[in-house]
Amino acid sequence: MATAASVANCWLIRDKGPSFLALIMADVGFDAVKGLGKDFEGKPVPISTLWMMYINHWHLVTRADSEITKFEDLKGKRVSTGAPASGTEFKSLRILELYGLDNRSFSKWERLGADASAAALKDKKIDAYCWDGGLPTGSVLDLANTLKMLQGTSIVLLSVDDAHLNMLKAKFPGVYVRSVIPKAVYPGLEKDVPTVGVENIVVCHKNLPEEQAYKIVQAVFEHLTELHAVHEQAKDTTLKSAHISSAVPYHPGAIKYFKEKGVWPGS
Repeated sequence: MATAASVANCWLIRDKGPSFLALIMADVGFDAVKGLGKDFEGKPVPISTLWMMYINHWHLVTRADSEITKFEDLKGKRVSTGAPASGTEFKSLRILELYGLDNRSFSKWERLGADASAAALKDKKIDAYCWDGGLPTGSVLDLANTLKMLQGTSIVLLSVDDAHLNMLKAKFPGVYVRSVIPKAVYPGLEKDVPTVGVENIVVCHKNLPEEQAYKIVQAVFEHLTELHAVHEQAKDTTLKSAHISSAVPYHPGAIKYFKEKGVWPGS
């Protein structure tokens, strides 16, 4: 099912019950299970982690000819923070707040998805946009190539410094990590870009029967080559990485499988 992404996926599981699985960002899951924030306050979501897929890297994308070189330059600009109810919007507003920015800081606030944001930046309808995803993200890569080949400019990605990352990690322990977007990923980047990473996790309703959860995880990890063939970033899904610490507790069925494989801590 195509949805509005992480927040909407949590609502789906909460409101529709154990028959749904979803891919979400772990920071959304953190708030969801605790019933925090405007999206989940007073209505916690009963979810459990099945496995970790890959790390999402936060992008703040602008053009080299925009004269935006630091977060403060976004004030008074036209900015897209991601689609409504998406993990991108959730994470972006959280990071921007650390820099004293919110939707009122911009002359025009857009809430566009990845493809629409890239197209708007290409056509100079916005000055910058936020995106959270794997590497490389196709729409960002296409934008970088288009700007370089057809418009004589390049993309610029803003860095998140250690001080602001540490503020984020202190406020939300165990949720965010340092990640880096290598300059080789997108044409035109002049240096590696330090940013904020968060896990993409597959979750289920915590009341999904243990044996069903076990069989789902087993089916996936016994057919990883098929998964890896579908999406480049899926190659980061391995037995070694799938059970790393999650902001959302693991389902007993998943733990059973990882213990059988000898990869669960203490097994």
